Amino acid sequence: MNPDLDPRCAANCVSAKPSVVLVGFQKMGNLGLGYLSAVLRRAGFSVHLIDIETEPKQICATIVAIGPILVGFSNSQETGRGTESRGQAR
Repeated sequence: MNPDLDPRCAANCVSAKPSVVLVGFQKMGNLGLGYLSAVLRRAGFSVHLIDIETEPKQICATIVAIGPILVGFSNSQETGRGTESRGQAR
């Protein structure tokens, strides 16, 4: 059973904890989302991480199914090109 669900609820019960969804790049890990999710969990939130490279319709469907009080998007990404990408961003 999902620990975020109240054990007294039926199968369609909403999480006993308020839910937060964080969407970001997950290929190489995402330290910022990791820290944020740890702090949110410690504060009593149920946190769901979604890889930004997931099909957009699936991301939306997952968010709707969870029904979070907050959705956060990470704007960091791994380019694999090091300092080359800095010049292109200017």
